[in-house]
Amino acid sequence: MVRPARKLILLILLLILNGAAWGITVRISRGAPLEVTYFDIGQGSAALIKAGPDSQILVDGGPGKRILRKLGGKINPVDKRIDLAVLTHPDRDHVEGLIHVLERWHVEKVVWNGMVKTGSASGAGQKALKEEGAEVRINREGLQLGSHLLKVKALSPPENLKEVGSDGSNEMSLVLKVRTGRTSFLFPGDITSEVEKETKTGRCSVLLAPHHGSRSSSSARFLNEVSPIVTLIQAGRDNRHDHPHEETLERMKKANTTVLRTDLEGDISILSDGNNLVIKR
Repeated sequence: MVRPARKLILLILLLILNGAAWGITVRISRGAPLEVTYFDIGQGSAALIKAGPDSQILVDGGPGKRILRKLGGKINPVDKRIDLAVLTHPDRDHVEGLIHVLERWHVEKVVWNGMVKTGSASGAGQKALKEEGAEVRINREGLQLGSHLLKVKALSPPENLKEVGSDGSNEMSLVLKVRTGRTSFLFPGDITSEVEKETKTGRCSVLLAPHHGSRSSSSARFLNEVSPIVTLIQAGRDNRHDHPHEETLERMKKANTTVLRTDLEGDISILSDGNNLVIKR
């Protein structure tokens, strides 16, 4: 007998994978500087990528409804449009806010890793996707999106993605690399050090620390490969996981990367003109 969650995956595949050959084009304003804002969203992840006044990509939504207020402060409230929403994996601290965005904003396209995880947040996400009517793409390693100005490439997970229950979702996180000119931004979800070994990232200007600065991620080897100028850590104040862990912060110090933390500094934006980075706090 096919389990309900697996039935749901098969149904989604039948409806969506017919479009597997099409790419995703996101409207990008010509010559506009790129702005990436890492929101102080509590214990979770949510970042907004803006290329000009009318091009926006949301990577994860954090927990709860806080993302709605954050977006309202960055995007014209009359617009209420997201060109592309990316879900790195279906844990509550990444997906819950995205569900509220789908319910209240117009989301044109959605990319996710295809994972259906047991739990109410994942089920609610499926319902919100269906009701929103956005174009949905189950992502696979090597998929490339974007235009001449902005390149978005998935580096993981691999093709052998399978349904998981309460374990394994971190390892199967969608890893996204966003590049404009000579600068690049890495969004690795909650991957562990074991997945870091298998993911070919190359150098990146800005790294969002995997798994909120957990000791199980951001290995010395990974930090050396990515060689980030700036590393962002998104974690909640006094969170129960004690993120970021001290040993991880020590590895980042040895890697000679500038560490910025939303739990200490609030929202952090980084602007790029393709050559230079400017940090806005």
